[in-house]
Amino acid sequence: MEQEKAKSSKTWIVLAVVVAFAAIAYFAYKPVGGGGKYKIAFPFTQSVVSNSTFACEALIDSSVTGSPVEYLTNGIEATTGKGTNKVSLQIKDDKTLSFLSGASFNAGDVGGVDFSIVKNDDKELVAAMWNGTSMNTVVLNKKNGLAIWSKSRSDFPTYDAPSADLSYLICR
Repeated sequence: MEQEKAKSSKTWIVLAVVVAFAAIAYFAYKPVGGGGKYKIAFPFTQSVVSNSTFACEALIDSSVTGSPVEYLTNGIEATTGKGTNKVSLQIKDDKTLSFLSGASFNAGDVGGVDFSIVKNDDKELVAAMWNGTSMNTVVLNKKNGLAIWSKSRSDFPTYDAPSADLSYLICR
């Protein structure tokens, strides 16, 4: 009887030690913030090589914002989710891409902002625009119509830190 109690006690001690190590390993190697991700199925794509205008909609939108100010983020935050942005692109000439966001259109703007075309061939369209506060870029894969629109700022107003927004788009 005494040996069975000792054996049972040792089993519980070993089990407790294993559980303790597992818990320590879990919390020590767990990604900060959970390391969440947002995933969707790969869309049906098609070539847009011959297009000079593009209607694009976001599949995924993401944002990163930082601030040392306590009532704002008091750190660095990132969000990713279902895309809501829509943009219209039009190649005006060899050097200019007109960019119109859905938000601008809904606000009554009918003319786009001019981006400088960096590259435009059968493979890709790359354009950029600096407006004094943010760097906007569009990178379009013409073979499949997938694109990325990014907007980066060195200092978001009142946040005192950089921020960026990105939309993963499908263009037709």
